[in-house]
Amino acid sequence: MLTFYCPACWRTITGEETQCPSCGYELSKYEALSFEEKLLHALEHPIPEQRRLAIQILGKLGSQAAIPGLEIILQTEVNDIFVLREAVIALDKIPGQRSREALKRATRHPYPIVRELAISLLDKHQMNNKTTVILVRHGQTEWNRIERFRGRADVPLNETGLEQAEATGLRVAAEWQPSAIYSSPLSRSVKTAEAIARHFGLEVQPHAGMADIDYGEWQGLSPEEVGQTWQEELDTWNNRPHLAQIPGGESLSALRERAMKTVNELIERHPGETIVLVGHTVINRIILLGVLGLGNERFWRIKQDTCAINVFEAEGGDFTLISMNDTCHLRGK
Repeated sequence: MLTFYCPACWRTITGEETQCPSCGYELSKYEALSFEEKLLHALEHPIPEQRRLAIQILGKLGSQAAIPGLEIILQTEVNDIFVLREAVIALDKIPGQRSREALKRATRHPYPIVRELAISLLDKHQMNNKTTVILVRHGQTEWNRIERFRGRADVPLNETGLEQAEATGLRVAAEWQPSAIYSSPLSRSVKTAEAIARHFGLEVQPHAGMADIDYGEWQGLSPEEVGQTWQEELDTWNNRPHLAQIPGGESLSALRERAMKTVNELIERHPGETIVLVGHTVINRIILLGVLGLGNERFWRIKQDTCAINVFEAEGGDFTLISMNDTCHLRGK
């Protein structure tokens, strides 16, 4: 037999009322809450078993929204060691800097069993400093469909691109639990990143280091239009990209320096965690060349379809490529 409680006063109810007979709370408000919001509310439940169950599920969900409630439990809960234990374990499962800081504070908890558990979990994280990077290209734009040099032009996603972004978000949510999501500042990348971030309650962090190559005077032009004025430079770009000098633009060597500096900076910021980087075809190819230790002359030998997912691990200053240009989540899109 199920027991129902009013979420405002926690009095027992039949489950059929529209209003709590004890405090008058409108129970329809509770029904409108999401599953996660109901679990967050249950962190204050007077029955320890109910609280523990909510904490366990929130931890498995990696709920960022649960961190404040778990911090309060660890600051004020003194009667139930099992609730404290589950709160520490849940913080360990939730990715991100704030959960790590809360774990560090738990190492100073009055109860030895809580301190020892927090120390043990932090030690485990320090031993595993391998960072997983999910590198994503943005979804389709009209300038992808009809080839033009895009670069820093802020071309929005088209309808297909928006659908691809949604499918990519579902794929990432099904396989990984990122602690942070970074994006090129250009809207086609930001929108793709937002479609991923909403599954984790994370904010997209635009990063200038992930911006597309600067195409200078070529920006906005088709290859045919570029060839009318810069045929020799265009031939170099197509056949010897590592030597190409785009008029008023950025070379691949300058882009590689910027891109790898950004990647290494973010890896250092998130040791032992999983992060998402959303970029563009050119910068993604250059990052993958850096991961593989290949020269920029191999630029055209790497493919990056719209909303492709690439995965690599970073540890001890070196990289391991796990997968590249994965688009199986886009079948039928």
